[in-house]
Amino acid sequence: MPIYMTKFHLLKPVLEDKYHLANEYLNEPMEQYLHGELKEVISKIRWRLTDLDMGQITAFTEVPLTEKQLASLSDWVRGQCSDGLGEGFEQQDFANYDVGLIDEWTGRYDPERVWEDDYEEYWVMASFDWETNRYEFVEIT
Repeated sequence: MPIYMTKFHLLKPVLEDKYHLANEYLNEPMEQYLHGELKEVISKIRWRLTDLDMGQITAFTEVPLTEKQLASLSDWVRGQCSDGLGEGFEQQDFANYDVGLIDEWTGRYDPERVWEDDYEEYWVMASFDWETNRYEFVEIT
């Protein structure tokens, strides 16, 4: 069974203390959303964070993929990261947060934190970086 992999980057990191929740979210069986020829040849595809702002996508196939299938897979993944999985991912608590509520001593996010001065919120979103991610799959076995 051939295995293909590509890497991805996020524009901002996920919250460190919720890293495991982000990986749980990413573990959804995305092969259920494949269509056409890709549905016939890919048995499993998974996203996984390897750091707070990067990760990898691994596709398990029944047969070696052709160049055309690899290009189709890259296009499909790009679409999932931009509006399917991606928009859902970036709306989760681990990926959409006010950086001012991260405790500078512990690094933990505290949404109940209260500021006495004129605090201004600064929200970030850990979304898939559409400018740098190419999603070019290479065979790893």
